[in-house]
Amino acid sequence: MAWSQRAAMRLRWALLVAILGGATLAPAIVAAQNAPAAGHELRFVDQAPLTVEMTGVKGASKVDDGSANVVVANDGAAVKSLKFTAFVQDSSGASRDADVRSITVQPSADIAAFTVKRFTVSITVVNFSDTLTGQLVVQASGVSSATRPLVLAAPGGTNRRYATWVLWLSLLVAGAAVAFRARRQYEAMSRGRRFKLGNRVGPANWDLSQSWASTLTVVAAVLGTIVGAGVLPATTHYVSKGGFTGLNLFFGVLAVAAPFAFNSARVVTNLTAQVKELKYEGYVWSFLLSSALTLWAVLGELATLGLLFAELEWAGSLSRVALIPIGVAIAVAIVGVLYYAWRSIGWVLAKQTEFTLAVAERLAQVPRERVDALVAEKGEPTQPPWAVM
Repeated sequence: MAWSQRAAMRLRWALLVAILGGATLAPAIVAAQNAPAAGHELRFVDQAPLTVEMTGVKGASKVDDGSANVVVANDGAAVKSLKFTAFVQDSSGASRDADVRSITVQPSADIAAFTVKRFTVSITVVNFSDTLTGQLVVQASGVSSATRPLVLAAPGGTNRRYATWVLWLSLLVAGAAVAFRARRQYEAMSRGRRFKLGNRVGPANWDLSQSWASTLTVVAAVLGTIVGAGVLPATTHYVSKGGFTGLNLFFGVLAVAAPFAFNSARVVTNLTAQVKELKYEGYVWSFLLSSALTLWAVLGELATLGLLFAELEWAGSLSRVALIPIGVAIAVAIVGVLYYAWRSIGWVLAKQTEFTLAVAERLAQVPRERVDALVAEKGEPTQPPWAVM
């Protein structure tokens, strides 16, 4: 009896030790099972920075998304439920991890043993206004994780599209405005007193100090270049930094080049032995072409300036409330330029045509011999000068 009691006691102690030992070893066993197997790891095949081009900001919260393809290699047994995580920061170094709303993967986030697989990773970010950089991490239970440099960039396609719109829309509006004004002026003149495209037009006064439209173009070009040089974000939304510089340079040069369109077709009108100071005249068609180029430069520069301020608002450097009066001021300036062009083009066509007809009527009353003598002595009558817009 004593022996059986001692055996039962030993058995109870053995069971207690086994239970306590199992409880102690269980976490270690679970950890060992979940720990990465030796040599079993995930890795990105390409270690170059992954650039995800965002598609465009949507809504007031500036939600943006983009996707890119990555290739992951699995150096061990099959892995299920891969998880992709992005850790990003802005240009100032501030963490933006909380703004990464979601990351989805296509196809299924599984990978077979000892294989590589291509995944399409789609990333959604809120409050997106500038380039974000960081790391893309892929991980799974029991496998060593892998990282790859990540860049979330603004859409390059959007930049090119807005620059193209500025160029073509300003050209179409300028060309249509000049053509329509010339047509209306032609119809307003009585028959027999209408201008022709081949009629002579006097020399132009290209003094930019007396031309508010050309001066406006130069000022806008300088202002746009100065503003665009330092305050734009690293990655823009509407037009790239190089695009802003190119547009400002193009429209500024266009305003200066407009006179050459007129001067390229001018002719000498008083080439005689007695007249030592030569005078030049152009044609109605070259005047209209020059006017269209000048108007194109002004409208394009104002549109570029508007996009520049919109860029600052998009980047958060300018509030939307502040953008409203700026937009109104630019719109008023565009309307004013079109109104001035309408008035000045009509006035030049009317005055130049009236002078041509008046000279012809006066010469018709003078004997032919007298006319030839006057032309040989003093040259042909020259048209009055006109001021560029």
